[in-house]
Amino acid sequence: MGSPRRGGNNHRLLDRALEGARSAGAETEEIVLIDLDIAPCRGCGGCADGAPCVVNDDTASLLSRIELADGLIVAAPLFFCGVPAHAKAMIDRCQPIWSQQHRAPPDRPSADRRAASICTGGAHREPNFTGAQLTLRAFFATLGFVVVEEVTVGALEAPDDVLGRPQALERAFWAGRRVGSRP
Repeated sequence: MGSPRRGGNNHRLLDRALEGARSAGAETEEIVLIDLDIAPCRGCGGCADGAPCVVNDDTASLLSRIELADGLIVAAPLFFCGVPAHAKAMIDRCQPIWSQQHRAPPDRPSADRRAASICTGGAHREPNFTGAQLTLRAFFATLGFVVVEEVTVGALEAPDDVLGRPQALERAFWAGRRVGSRP
């Protein structure tokens, strides 16, 4: 979960998506990024030469867990048309993986590794999800996941507004089911 707020719209949509994944037989684990120590990339360039990341925090452990996963769902609200700082820091810390792929031919994303994004936005007009979606697509591709669903839900102001949007909750459920299903 890339939202800094528990129990809000993103958390509720993620819960539905995880329920969908479990209904397809998947084992699930919820990771809340705000609970982890993830520092931003320092841009030192060491990973471009194959050196391990110089930042010592929870990122290596998190990426090890993701590496073992067959599916990945990221739920995040829009902050200025992008993902929040904790989510973006985690994505940016994948720079060593991206750098390694550009030193050697990358493996193609595997249809066995599926991903979905769930993005929400407030505002009274329809939010622009393009920036967040592009960022998440690049993140998933770098980690070898194929995006099978992108759920976007706008006009959510209060933390429980999504409860009045059963179609959005249902879309999140089916996104999770697609991620949790085996091809």
